[in-house]
Amino acid sequence: MPVVRGPEIQATHELNANRLTRQRHGGRRCFFAAKSRKQPGFGGGLGCFKLAEVVRVTEWKLPDPETRILPRGNPMSLIRPLHDKLVFNRRITVLHQHLSGMLAGCHSILDVGCGDGQLSGMIAQSLPDATIEGIDVLVRPETHIPVRQFDGVQIPADDNSVDCVMMVDVLHHTDDPEIMLREAQRVARRWIVLKDHTRNGFLAGPTLRFMDWVGNSHHGVRLPYNYLSLKEWQNLFAKNGMKIDQWNANLGLYGMPGDLLFGRSLHFVCRLDVGANSQRKAS
Repeated sequence: MPVVRGPEIQATHELNANRLTRQRHGGRRCFFAAKSRKQPGFGGGLGCFKLAEVVRVTEWKLPDPETRILPRGNPMSLIRPLHDKLVFNRRITVLHQHLSGMLAGCHSILDVGCGDGQLSGMIAQSLPDATIEGIDVLVRPETHIPVRQFDGVQIPADDNSVDCVMMVDVLHHTDDPEIMLREAQRVARRWIVLKDHTRNGFLAGPTLRFMDWVGNSHHGVRLPYNYLSLKEWQNLFAKNGMKIDQWNANLGLYGMPGDLLFGRSLHFVCRLDVGANSQRKAS
């Protein structure tokens, strides 16, 4: 869904700090996000701020998953702030640590389904010799790496064109993970690096669906809940001639005690060697 940026406006308005406010602009529905600063002696009450600065208006085709205001009473209005505070930042930091090591030695990396590219941006700082670009079906207004739009099926890149393709929590959002996995195999010269889930253990399916809904529903991400078991992953890799070079299912994404419920063996990162297969394609 293409993003259309609106004009800059001068606004003076009283509002709570960092609140997303929906307004009408030019007869069209739009949203604007404002950073507020407290004015000494203004209003006399806690949480009272005055905005007098240029604000950029960004318009989306509604409904917009990125900045939609959740109505009061919506359970996500309570769960989402807790998720962002307790889970998201730690998850990004831990994945950065795991994935940077697996990507070491790659000079060109394509992040498929990169979102805003925050994770890849951190990896790029750890791997200064690597060039990292991203693709996603929805290009967000602000990204940490260069991002191009694609159709979610065919990767817009030539055969054997990058050292490594990375997909973090992408394949379980597809109806057929094999299609995207084979596309990554076509594009990658050396490795495919994955982060995904295994549907193994007590109540694994319901637990994964709950985590997926909390983390992604407000972004408008498709949620087919297509989780594979460990055996199904192994069979999929073997069927397509991919060798598991590294595998780690002890990620510590949530810390204790969260890992007891949401960690367990439900997550993995792995590096797949596609070098031999890519050489056969090139020959």
